[in-house]
Amino acid sequence: MKEILAIIPVFNESRHIRNVLKDAVKYCNVCDLLVINDGSNDNTLSIVQDLNIDAISLPFNTGYGNALQTGFKYALRHGYRYLIHFDGDGQHELSCLPQFIEALFAGEADVVIGSRFLEREGDYRYSISIIRKAVIYLLRGAIKLIAGIRITDPTSGFIGYNRKALEFMNSDYYPPDYPDADVIIMLSKEKMSIKEIPVVMYNLNNSGTIHTGIKPLYYMYKMFLSVFLSIFRLKKKTL
Repeated sequence: MKEILAIIPVFNESRHIRNVLKDAVKYCNVCDLLVINDGSNDNTLSIVQDLNIDAISLPFNTGYGNALQTGFKYALRHGYRYLIHFDGDGQHELSCLPQFIEALFAGEADVVIGSRFLEREGDYRYSISIIRKAVIYLLRGAIKLIAGIRITDPTSGFIGYNRKALEFMNSDYYPPDYPDADVIIMLSKEKMSIKEIPVVMYNLNNSGTIHTGIKPLYYMYKMFLSVFLSIFRLKKKTL
């Protein structure tokens, strides 16, 4: 067993998962790989099995946050010191993985967030909708106001953790659906050090995601509610 686990939550990603896993093997050869199959009803799982990659299959679609926490629990129970997660849809450029590994192994931070905006504002290899851009700016402001730290990419799904951060991510405070700015705030309040590193991501414009249609508005509502509640969760914990 290696020191670092890379987890890939997937739901119906048969079009992309083969190439994602091939890149993961190429760029993260010091990592063990684990796919969290979140109730896919296509042939995603069979592709993963054909590639001889370990997988946990959930019986039905439980949500992104639950899929991630399944991986966190697995990592803790199997003694991994570090974990990186990225999406199975091909939006994350996995040639950036060695940057995460280097930062985690060097102890540069408890949490390493891959930011698509860090080096050049708006360089998202893509166009980005006005609604989504507004959500990102608002979440940046919320994090700065509440936690006092500047995070350029609060909705990144390309993140690495050390063991200390993993233990917190395994707590009841972790949200089951959209773990983004609220988790960053809670990690900061728990005195976890957070570092952003520049990465490349691609705007896939996938239909059916939270980033299409009016779904970003619902996401924004859910996220700001969760951010608001996270303040009281942490206050309650300190009483």
